[in-house]
Amino acid sequence: MDSSKKIPDWVLVQKKKGTEIHRRGDNFYLCKVSSVWDKKLKRSRKITGEYLGKITKEGIVPPKQKQLLAAFKQVSVKEYGASSYLRAIAADIEASLKRHYPQEYKELFVFAALRFLEQTPLKRFEFYYQNSYLSEVLPDVRTSTKFLGPFLRDIGSRRSVMTAYMKEFLVGSEFAAIDLSEIFTYSEGVNAAMLGHNHKGAYIPQINLALVFSLDKTQPGFFRMIPGCIRDVSSVVATVQELNLKDIVFIGDKGFSSENNAKAFSAEELKYILPLKRDSTLIDYDILKRGSRKEFDGVFQFDKRHIWYYTQKVGKERIITFLDEKLKAEETSTLISAINHLQKKDETAENTKKIEGYQSQVYEKDYRLGTIAVRTTCDKSAQEVYGLLKSRMDIEKAFDVFKNILESDKNYMRDDKQLEGFLFVSFIALQFYYRIYGKLIEKELLNNYSVSDVIEYLKRVHILKIREKTQFAEIPKKSRKLIEKLEYVLPEEPITKKG
Repeated sequence: MDSSKKIPDWVLVQKKKGTEIHRRGDNFYLCKVSSVWDKKLKRSRKITGEYLGKITKEGIVPPKQKQLLAAFKQVSVKEYGASSYLRAIAADIEASLKRHYPQEYKELFVFAALRFLEQTPLKRFEFYYQNSYLSEVLPDVRTSTKFLGPFLRDIGSRRSVMTAYMKEFLVGSEFAAIDLSEIFTYSEGVNAAMLGHNHKGAYIPQINLALVFSLDKTQPGFFRMIPGCIRDVSSVVATVQELNLKDIVFIGDKGFSSENNAKAFSAEELKYILPLKRDSTLIDYDILKRGSRKEFDGVFQFDKRHIWYYTQKVGKERIITFLDEKLKAEETSTLISAINHLQKKDETAENTKKIEGYQSQVYEKDYRLGTIAVRTTCDKSAQEVYGLLKSRMDIEKAFDVFKNILESDKNYMRDDKQLEGFLFVSFIALQFYYRIYGKLIEKELLNNYSVSDVIEYLKRVHILKIREKTQFAEIPKKSRKLIEKLEYVLPEEPITKKG
């Protein structure tokens, strides 16, 4: 720097310890400076360090890189589409949680939403919350893992409050169905877990879940945790007693169709639809053997199939046998293909036995093919009973979704109460799933989009917060198209009002 020219006071005032002023013509610049001992020169040697910026009368103008970094730090990007849509279609769920859990509703809603949207484990809950629109509209949610454990235990210990919340979603339901399924867990502190076989045959601890499903509303309405050693009528009856609802029908699988179970259901005046095995002695196949359609009680159409049916009266029960001719053709084709395949293989005793068994079904017991028979005390028409039976697939699907939502953390619940609280959060997440599923049905979009598709497309809608101004980031074409089909109207400016 040319010391012959005087440095203005407004420049000198910017010089601090560890800095140095550099002059280029009439411009002044500030850099960091330090010194090190040079062994060869045997004296200190100056080292010019980081460039701090141009000195002006108004102050120091940082270099462009620092300006960009400072601007970037004032910009936040948050997921908006999926969170805002979920909050819009589940406003009644949020309101109900607020009524029943006035102190904890925000944690319950946000925790369930993030379990559903992100399948996030507890340890990443805070990260997803801070990067979600939910942190704007539901602020100050407690998210630390140290908080969540005791929080879930507290929620799980208040079963009466949980029950009161869930009952709101069964009121006015024309029909509710109960089903049972197992949840496996390695948590040592869960006393309700008992050893049982999973679908792979492994013998590991499990608990059972009873799930009540509103058939006319197509949504889950209630769950109950049952010890793993109990999987019979008593658990179903206890669930009905806790609910104290009249219009409930138990739709079981073939494992529940025993005489003892039917009597137990009848003793409790619980309506049921129980599928029968095709070799059940309760089924009268004489009409099918004679092959006369005139002897059937009638025929109806279901899912573009013609379903013939006839009814027997056995005490207080009806045995209804349904014949799906399309299913019969499919089963016959499958059996013949299996016979042809086995005949091409080596003639072992095992293969010969299989061939004889398949041939017996095709040639001797072909009247059974394409049939579904049930025993029921339900006072609905045969067509309605068939529809209810087929609706069991919705319940099975609900269990699959429920278990998927549960998957990442259920093994780390330390005791029964904490696990029940965790199940409740997962139940709310299941309600969210069926809200979107219901919208896809309502808008006739189910053939083109799945619930997962909706989540993924909507999660691509982000909001940018630059200083205090909020705006949408560019919305991808596929996301815009789905939003239009859902008839969901995004606000002109993102709503970030804290509530």
